[in-house]
Amino acid sequence: MFYLGHLCAILMGGALPVFQIFLADSFDTFGVPDKEEQMRKIKKITIIVCSMAAGMWVLGYMYWVMLSQFSLRITRRIKKEYLEAILR
Repeated sequence: MFYLGHLCAILMGGALPVFQIFLADSFDTFGVPDKEEQMRKIKKITIIVCSMAAGMWVLGYMYWVMLSQFSLRITRRIKKEYLEAILR
């Protein structure tokens, strides 16, 4: 859980700079004189960005859940060992 949670966090953080690339591409399409081609490019970029946002949402939720559960399990184990050490 620990490693998978961190992997999801890294992938989610790595996707943020990729957004800038697509944002720059969307700004570049406004200089195109042909409106049909401009709309086609903007639609393509919009689909990609929305897909990336959905993937980031899933990755963010996964890393939050996994790292939260991991920390709860570690805390529970430490409390149990501490209590056993006191009662001995």
